Amino acid sequence: MVFDPRFKAVPSHSARRSLFEHYVRTRAKEQRKGFRQLLEEASEDIDHKTEYLSFKKKWGSDPRFGALDRKEREVLLNERVLPLKKAAEEKIKAVREAAASSFKSMLLDKREIDSHSPWSRVKDSLRSDPRYKSAKHEDRKILFNEYISELRAAEDEVQRAAKAKREEQASWRESKPKLKKDPQGRATTSDLDQADTEKLFREHVKILFEVFKLSKMPRKDRESLWRRYGEEFQRKQKSASEPVGDKLNAEKRGRNSLDSGSPAVSRRVRERR
Repeated sequence: MVFDPRFKAVPSHSARRSLFEHYVRTRAKEQRKGFRQLLEEASEDIDHKTEYLSFKKKWGSDPRFGALDRKEREVLLNERVLPLKKAAEEKIKAVREAAASSFKSMLLDKREIDSHSPWSRVKDSLRSDPRYKSAKHEDRKILFNEYISELRAAEDEVQRAAKAKREEQASWRESKPKLKKDPQGRATTSDLDQADTEKLFREHVKILFEVFKLSKMPRKDRESLWRRYGEEFQRKQKSASEPVGDKLNAEKRGRNSLDSGSPAVSRRVRERR
């Protein structure tokens, strides 16, 4: 090539090198463009299962195929195949999730199935239901076991709630006689009725339970939270024991203060009255 007159037409070595590199880049760009055109023409033969060798077997004789090296061909082919593969996987996943939902809906409709029902005794009674057949064979037992686990979890939650309620009631019944023995008679104050007394007791027990959980917290956080609990408890206790007359006077003072404010506010208050 160095003896070609066209080579010597460009006297500068750096200029010749620059032109050559530009040619290489342009040529590679055209080759990639040609291969992409080939992929577009072969789109009907490309799906999510297409592999390089199967594509080469059918389209390898095309000049645009051989213009690139194998690595670039595989990269460009995968650019087409991977989105198709992802879409196919998402579709399969959606179909499977729909089948699972339908299968569990069928189980929910079967009132005779409970948390102790074994799959071996149940499956024969489900075979005629279309929702049974919508799930794959290998998924049916798995979905059934998931449903049974959900039933058991729900039952456990109900039992825990009922147990907590019983313990709460028992705690009040057991503590009530002891509270009546208070030397200062604070458990029998006339300012609190039976419902308020029991409510304050339950709130106090709840606070103690929270304090027990706080024992593992950092000291600074524990003290801050404990002060907040104490202030809240005192506020509720004061509110519950405040005579009705004092509450009415406080509300009246609040209204008088509001009436003495701006004319617009006072007028709105009077209009609401």
